[in-house]
Amino acid sequence: MNEAFLATYLAHNPMEITSNELKTYALYWIWVILSLIRSSSSDVKAEWVERLAWTLQHEFR
Repeated sequence: MNEAFLATYLAHNPMEITSNELKTYALYWIWVILSLIRSSSSDVKAEWVERLAWTLQHEFR
């Protein structure tokens, strides 16, 4: 996620959320989407697998 977006969001919505919790949330939704697109084209699946890989490698701060 964009760091500026997160900083602004948290400034207006003061909640404590760890980077690990944010990553878990993102991974959960990617998993849901991957299950929904099982019958989609290989291009669509490949895009979401790339998003999954990026999310797994990215450090959310």
